[in-house]
Parts: sequence; structure tokens; C-alpha cells
Amino acid sequence: MIKKALFLILLLQFVFINVNHAQGTEEKINKVRLSWEISPRAVYYQVVILKSELDTSENIEVVFNKVFNNGIEIGLSHKPDAKNLYYKVCPLNYDGMPIEKFSKPRPIVSGEINTTSPKPIALLGKDEDAPLYPVYSWIPMLGEKNYEVEVYRKREKNQLIHILRTNSNSLYEKAGFTYPDTYFWRVRAISLTGEPTSDWSENTTFIVKKGVKIAALGDSITHGGGAISVPPSSPIYRYEAYADIEIKNLGRSGDKTEDMLNRFEKDVLPFHPQILLIMGGVNDIREGISPTVTINNLAAIKNMCAKNGIIPVFVTTTPINPDLTWRSLTRTDLPDDYARILRTINNWIMNQQYAIDVTSSLCGDNLYLYAGLTTDGIHPDHIAKERMGKIIAEYIKKTFPNMY
Repeated sequence: MIKKALFLILLLQFVFINVNHAQGTEEKINKVRLSWEISPRAVYYQVVILKSELDTSENIEVVFNKVFNNGIEIGLSHKPDAKNLYYKVCPLNYDGMPIEKFSKPRPIVSGEINTTSPKPIALLGKDEDAPLYPVYSWIPMLGEKNYEVEVYRKREKNQLIHILRTNSNSLYEKAGFTYPDTYFWRVRAISLTGEPTSDWSENTTFIVKKGVKIAALGDSITHGGGAISVPPSSPIYRYEAYADIEIKNLGRSGDKTEDMLNRFEKDVLPFHPQILLIMGGVNDIREGISPTVTINNLAAIKNMCAKNGIIPVFVTTTPINPDLTWRSLTRTDLPDDYARILRTINNWIMNQQYAIDVTSSLCGDNLYLYAGLTTDGIHPDHIAKERMGKIIAEYIKKTFPNMY
């Protein structure tokens, strides 16, 4: 009995010592990275830090307004009781009004503690074919402004393709990926002089396939992006993501129809699709280009398709809402005869052998993009992109039943 009692005493001493040791060496929380699912209509988010789980205004520790990503890093080195904090998130529209209820308060320690590298948030097509021009995006790191992205092609050994630098947390690829293979990218923070100030992020993989049957050539309406702050890295704002047929995204943000024509050989022919969806003209209208020039460019793309055995399927130029374009950083004044120009372009399109009307589902008789379908007056948001994707897929399946 004495031996058993001594054993229990020693065991309790051992547990007591180790518990105290563990508490004494508990990692200090210097910062935390919080992240959440994208809300499709959100322009930005409000993040509220609470002193405890109690969700009252009196219990608020600090509020972060206008968080333009679905994640944020928060410094907590000055908070000795940081492990007791909670947080909640609310998506907001352009005017700062809630579009959903606040999330349920969660412990701050459920986030990533003391992160040492950026967190990629781009969804480029790990399991599906990636867009021709990927957009790399990540949650920005606390106190960091400059980043470096490396892009690799896997092959037998990882081959570095190029290194890109930016002072943003989103980077648009300028080199289209036409060679079928598996690729990956990674990002780290750097100083103004280019020295690394963080570890590399995890590798984010994307795939470029061969044997494309249907491809889509266009500008940012095809490339993706919406609600002002969401880049094309998210499929939420890419219409082909809503089509139940596979469509290769060959869109490139900022393109005019002349740009689409000029990159036909470089960007379309390597994939040699059987069907090419062609949608452009928004940037032509914004820049005051004559509809005759736009139509000539579209006709030239049609001729390039004919020369290369590709079926051209035109999609009508999407409408604009002039009353909302002031919200965009790239605002331009539309011509006074905007409606006439759009009708002229779309009348030509609808007189082609294969043509799809998406415009009439997005606007009224005045040809203004419905305010409820756009945030910046230029880019259709996710509800509009879903409409477009379904209309386009239905047309393709009905018109070419054996080719998709």
C-alpha cells in the first residue's frame, strides 16, 4: 500500500510539473490570420474583434472596416490575453451596408497563429483546366506591401518559368499558358530592395489541358472578376464556371477587339478548339472606338476562324450602366450615343450564322445593365454571369449536340 501511495504521489508531481512547464512555454500570440469564404456580393468586409464570446457592442475590442479580401492578418503582440479574444465577420456592399448577418463569434485562436508566409486564395483550376491568363492572389501579410511570385512548370523536374513582383496582393499573369502541363506558383513578401521578408507560401497547382473542344475569347467579362474587389482568380465571376459543359477561358482583362484579334494566333491556335466563343466590345465602347472598327475586328476574327477550321460563335456585347461607372477606378465617360453603338454592334453579331444573345437578359429597353446585376456598372456580377453561362451552354448543346 505504501509503495502504491508513493507511486501516485510521484505521478501527480510529474503531471503537475509538466502542466506548469507547458503553460510556461505556451506560444505567445503576436499575430493571427483570419480567413472566411467569399460572399459573392461583397465589395468588402467588416471584421469585429470581441473581448470574449459575448456578442454585444460593449464587448467590442476593435473593428476593422473595409477589408477588401476574404482574410486579414491582425497584430496581437500588445494583447497579453489574446487567446481569449473572439471575432466575427460581416460582408458589406459598395455603400457599406450589410448584405448578410454577422458570422457567429469564433475564438481568435481558431485562426492561423504567428504566420510566416502569405496564404494563396486563388482558385485557378487544380482539377479543371485553368484560364489562359491566371491571376494570382493571396491574403496580404501584416506590415508587408511588396511581394514576389514564382511560377513553375512541373515536367520531370520543377522548371522555373518566371519571377513576378507586385505591390499588391493580386497579380495578373501577362504570359498566357498554352503548353499542356501541370504548373504551380508560390508567393513571399519582400522588401523594397527585393530581400525576402517572409517564407514562401505553399505551392498552388493549376493544370493546362490539351484537346480543347470549346474556348472563349474575350475581355474581362470573359476573364472574370466582379464586385469591384474580387479578381478573376475566383470562378464566382467567370461565366464558364456556370456552364455544364467544359469551356477553356481565353479571356484577358482590358482587351479591346483589336487586342483579341492580334493575339488570335498566339492564344487561340495552340488549343485549336472546334468552337470559339467570341465576346468583346465593352472596352471599345468605353474608349470611344467607332462601332465600324469593332465590327471589322470581329469580322477579322471570324475570318481567322474560317482559315483554321474553327466554328465562330459570337456572343453579344454585354451592356453597361452609365449611372454606376463612377464607382470604378477605371471610369471613362461613355459616348452620348452609347445605346446606338451597342445596338449597331449587337445587330451585326445577331446576323451571324452562330450567335448568342445574352444582352437582353441583362438590361431593359434603354440597354443599361441592370443595377442589381453589377457593382461598378461595367462588369456583370455573379448572378448575371450565371445567367450568361447557362444561356451559352444551352445554345451550344442545342446547336452542336455532338461536339461538346
